[in-house]
Formats: sequence, C-alpha cells, structure tokens
Amino acid sequence: MKKAIIILFFILFSCSLFANDKKYAVTDIPEMLLEHADMVVRESTYELKLFSQDKASYNCHFVYTLLNKSAENYLALALNYNKTIKVDNISYLVYDQEGNEIEKVKKSEIEDYSAISGSSIFDESRVKFAHPGEFDYPITIECSFEYEYDGLFSYPTWSPVSEYNVSVESSIFEVKVSSNASFRFKEFNTDSLDVQIDPANGNYRWEARNLTAFEYESYHTSIRDFIPVVYSAPSDFKLEGYEGNLSSWKNFGLWIKDLNEGRDELSEQSIEEIKSLTKGVDNELEKIQILYSYLQNNTRYVNIQVGIGSMQPMKATDVNRLAYGDCKALSFYMKSILKIAGIESYYTLINAGSEADPIMTDFSSMQFNHAILCVPIKQDTLWLECTSQDIPFGYLGEFTDDRYGLMIKADGGELVKTKKYTIEDNLIVTKAEVDFNPTGKSLANVQVQYKGLNYDYMRSILVGTYDEKKKAMYNRIDMPDFKINQFNHKAQKEIIPVVNEEFEIELTNFCTNMGNRSFFNPNLLNRKRSDLRRYADRLS
Repeated sequence: MKKAIIILFFILFSCSLFANDKKYAVTDIPEMLLEHADMVVRESTYELKLFSQDKASYNCHFVYTLLNKSAENYLALALNYNKTIKVDNISYLVYDQEGNEIEKVKKSEIEDYSAISGSSIFDESRVKFAHPGEFDYPITIECSFEYEYDGLFSYPTWSPVSEYNVSVESSIFEVKVSSNASFRFKEFNTDSLDVQIDPANGNYRWEARNLTAFEYESYHTSIRDFIPVVYSAPSDFKLEGYEGNLSSWKNFGLWIKDLNEGRDELSEQSIEEIKSLTKGVDNELEKIQILYSYLQNNTRYVNIQVGIGSMQPMKATDVNRLAYGDCKALSFYMKSILKIAGIESYYTLINAGSEADPIMTDFSSMQFNHAILCVPIKQDTLWLECTSQDIPFGYLGEFTDDRYGLMIKADGGELVKTKKYTIEDNLIVTKAEVDFNPTGKSLANVQVQYKGLNYDYMRSILVGTYDEKKKAMYNRIDMPDFKINQFNHKAQKEIIPVVNEEFEIELTNFCTNMGNRSFFNPNLLNRKRSDLRRYADRLS
C-alpha cells in the first residue's frame, strides 16, 4: 500500500512538472482578443537604456500567438545591424497551441548575411535572419535579442499594435536615461495606457493591456491615427564622430549641412563641360532643363548605404567619374551642376512613398527616407527627382508630392511643402467614336489623355516593349470580349506631364437588343465593378 502511494505521488508530481513546462496556451487568450485577430501579442517588453550621446542598448522580448496563415509573415525574424549597431543574445522558441515547446532555433541556424539589395553597390548593413520550419496554426513564437549602439542619431518607435488584425494582452516600453544622454518623445492615442513619466530620474514607462484588434478597412487613413504610438529622439547626439542637435529643424539642417560641406567640388574638365552645355542660353528654366537632361543621360541610380549612418552623400567628383549614385548623391550632384551654372538650389530630405506617413512638424527627428532637390525660380518653385532616367522634368508624382521636406540652407533646416497637384492638373479625358452594328461586331476608335499624377499610372506602359504594352492594355480594359487592332502612346514630358493614348478595338458584345431597342454602356473604360463593403462603425 505504501509502495502504491509512493508511485501515485511520483506520477502526480511528474504530471505537475510537465504541466508547468507548458506556456502560452491558446486557450488562455481572452475571448475578446480573438475577435478580428490574426495575431495576438501575448507579451512584449522593450527596454531602451541611454548611457550617453552615442552609447545605448535596446533589449527586446516578445511572445506572439499566430492564429492563422494570415500571420505567417511574423514567423521570420530579421535583425539589421552595421558597424555602429550590434545585435546579440538572440533567442527563438516555438510552442504549439497547447503551450508545448516544439522547436528552438539554434545559434548555428541563425543566418548572417549582407543586406545589400539588387540595386545596391555599396551597403554596410547586414542582417541576422531566423525562420523556423512549417507548422500547423495556431502556434506561438517567443523571441528575444539585444541591440548595442555605438553612435546614435535616432531612437526606436514603440507601438503595442503593429498593424490591423493584431490584438495585445500586454506590451511595455521602458526608457532609462542617464545624465549624459537626452530623450524626447511624442505620443499618440495613449489615454488608455498606463503611463509613468519621471524626467527628474530619467525614467519613462508606457504599458498597454488588453487592446482588441482593429479590423482592416478599405480606403483607410494611416493606422497611426488611432493606435497608441510613442516616437522618441535625442536632442544632442553623436554619430561616427559628428556631433549634432535634433531639438529643432534648424539644428537638424545644420548637421546635414556640415556632413555635405565641401563635397560639391568638380574637376576643371567637368566644370568646362557643364558650362558649355548652357553657353548662350539666357532663360533660367531652359538652363535647368538642359542640365537635368544631362544628369538623366549620364548617371543611374544605385543604392549606397555607407557614410555617417548612410546620411552623407558621395562626393560630386565620384558621381561624375562613376556615373552612378543613390538619391543623396544624385541630388547633391545636381545641386553641384546647377551651382556651376550660377543657379541656386537646395538639397531636401523627404519621406517618400504614396502611402508615407506625414511628417510630424512639431517633432524634429529623423523622419525621412529620400532626397530630392528644390530649385527656386522666378516663376515658381521647381522640384527635381534626380534618381530616374525617364521621369519628366520638374515632375514629382505621388512618390513625393504634397508633403513636407527638410530643405537644407546655409543657416540650417527649414520645413517646406512640395508641389500639390490640383484637380485641373489630374484629368483623364476620354473621347470614343463607336461604329456599332446591333447584330454584329462594333468598331471603336478611342483617344485618352492622362494628365498630371495619372502619368504614374501610365509610366510602365511607356517604357515597356510592344508586347508588354499590348498585354497591359488587355488587362486594363474591363470588357467581356474585344480585340485590339492597333494602339499608340505619346508622352509630353512637361512639369505637368501628359500621356496621349490612341487605340482601335473590335467589340463583339457592345449592344444588347430588346425588341426594336439596343442597350449599351457608353463608358468603354474605367468601369468599377466592385462594391465597397459596408462598415457599421468605421474608424477612418
């Protein structure tokens, strides 16, 4: 009997130990956090320690439950680093839906390779990459790692919610600031969080709990408008020996100006060549156009991520000699060319992309990913995109239009707005003549003019081969049965560009006959067949 009791105790003790090994069971997730969720942040902790102007550490630990295949992009862990940013102490565990550990990524399985892209020539960035095997959902992943910074220019941004269809059980962001460092922050939508701010002792803490998922909405605004976000930045900083101050846009601009100082010099031979291009040309706009054409015909874009945190452009002499550069280098090279012609221009940082978040104008910090050139002229302010060999002169497009950029001037930085294209600038005008036979084929001759930002829509067609253009047209024309007999495209590459399209098509079922009546849709193009989903309570 005593022996039986001992055996029973041993079994119960073993089961208890086994049960304690289980972590993050899916059944433990509150029901409200599963609604609209593809992924649940079970817990996450991010701790930023600022030791001085150029020394810091960032410890990260997070546990994500991936509920379905829509969340599979969270499986990959990619950690970027370079000569001033080191990443170490990487851990990656995988649990099944009951909380049993089913995989541990070994240190030898973490890949380490150059982050150079297909368009890159020089890139100091590297990435450590971990991706476990395939699993049946739901699964839970637990990751941790530590960054060490030797040179600081920007601080991390924290948001407990990364995107739509993500809910949060717990997420914490802590910052500890020494007396030798500086810390500024800007927060959005943090009323529901537990926030503890103690600047006197250099302690800052934000904690989020039980945040339900936001369902994706068609034609939404930026998710930043309604999720909690904390942006952070230094005041005084040091990066690769260059000291600066980010407390104002003016000071930010002064630091960029110092980085660029003396890098606009060109050889005497290059100077004479450039002067000869505009010899006898008195019109300022015409001069700029000639030199811009010279830039497009003699250089190409490559990605170059080197030099003072990837912020310092190549020297103009190197761009001239090598005939390539990144956005910083080509914009600065164009500035150097215009200077030889006696035309003043301003190197400008911008946050590019058709869906880029707007600049927080009251929080000076690194919010930019691209560089363009601003050229003030008597008629207007001219903006030049210097990375494209085929973009029209003075045209920005949706990539950089209607947003703030940081113009770098002699006395520092200044926020300025790029060109906004009006309704009149952005027209699509269609004229179609259709010779239709109610009992047979119809023939249509169509002329379409795409103006302004609609040039972006047609740009790929302009540079494609004949077969590529024809295929694109078949994909674009939304009709059940037609044949393209011939087509033609002509572009007017002006500051407000225009693409003229002409084509002839045969239509098989243009008309529907009912008795002595014929019914047809007069709109041959731009038909919208999809219906917008109805939302009971939209967020945006």
